[in-house]
Amino acid sequence: MLIKPLEYREEIFNIYKEHSLDRFNQTANIEDFIETFFYDTVPAFQSEYYLNGELIAFGFIDMSSEALSSVYFVFKTNYKFLSLGTYSIIKEIEYAKSLGLKYYYLGYYIKENHHMSYKNKFKPYDLFDWKRGKWEGI
Repeated sequence: MLIKPLEYREEIFNIYKEHSLDRFNQTANIEDFIETFFYDTVPAFQSEYYLNGELIAFGFIDMSSEALSSVYFVFKTNYKFLSLGTYSIIKEIEYAKSLGLKYYYLGYYIKENHHMSYKNKFKPYDLFDWKRGKWEGI
């Protein structure tokens, strides 16, 4: 995993387009992509994953004084067999620990979305109960 400053590249957008179409049957818009991921309002980085010199995945990460937060992770669809989402979580946890951060957030988790089910494998964790307005440990 390479951690880099946020930097738009066509190569990254092309992977995002492919990923959006394959996983969500959605077309990607370059303006929305740039606005969503490249205007950092908090300290933000991108992670990049290479295999044999080829960029196969990347993620967007926010950082606070106590935590690292996974914002979004994308991979080339022909590498989905590698479980890159799970791998990225492990690498980002290691990175958070190396920075001396107290917490790591997996980002949004929607139980009914099978694309997010891999996040449920990491325990213990806290979920925010929106109805009650508080965090609950799992």
